[in-house]
Amino acid sequence: MRILKHILTLFLLLTLSACNFFAPGPDVLTQVADHQAVGTQLAGLRQTSTYEMDRLLVTQEAAQTAVREIELQNTRTAVTMIALGTTFIDAQLITPAPPVTGLDTGAGDAPLVITPGGVAQGGPSGSVPQAQATAPAPTLDASLPSLTNIVTSESVGADDCAVTPTNSFASTTAGVYVVATAFNLGAQNTITYRWQRDGIEVWVDTWSPRGETNGQCIWYYLTPGQVELAPGNWSIDILIDGAMIGAPVTFTITG
Repeated sequence: MRILKHILTLFLLLTLSACNFFAPGPDVLTQVADHQAVGTQLAGLRQTSTYEMDRLLVTQEAAQTAVREIELQNTRTAVTMIALGTTFIDAQLITPAPPVTGLDTGAGDAPLVITPGGVAQGGPSGSVPQAQATAPAPTLDASLPSLTNIVTSESVGADDCAVTPTNSFASTTAGVYVVATAFNLGAQNTITYRWQRDGIEVWVDTWSPRGETNGQCIWYYLTPGQVELAPGNWSIDILIDGAMIGAPVTFTITG
């Protein structure tokens, strides 16, 4: 029995020694633990990334839906405006242009006033005006000589057109311009101006352009040196080649 106990004891010792021999060391156990920790972190990152990606996809889809809604609303608005008769202009067809400044338009500049020197009709020094008229062409026979936009004024501008037209003048005025836009006039035509005060003719004069005048302003200037600009009701008959052009132009001079 004693021998058997020694044999069993020796067997147990050998068994325990074998277990300790084949068991992993402490370094291996540490590596396994680190591997498990890293795996846990990777799993957490995957879950977080998946959530962020899903959130971004939802945000993108919402933005695209909002854009589609705006485009649809714009289409509905355009259709409604067209149905109401509003002119529709495609913004893609508009060509950008530089802004217009005061230098381009002459804004703020005082109008240039021309004082005749020795001649009382036509343009400066009797020359044919060159500036383009702002008035449209007559709607009657466009081939016939005609005058439109006949007005009176105390001054004319660089384009020979009236500056601040008026039909009321003071007796102290330096003179009265009668201004019109001329069409199809040339040196072969004769323009007659008949000035009347209170129905009595007080001044008559004629004038012919030196060249073709079509769409420019022409004028006649009556001064106190030609006839007394006395208070009263005045009128001007204008004739082209002896034919009356429209109704007389009327104005008043007050004392």
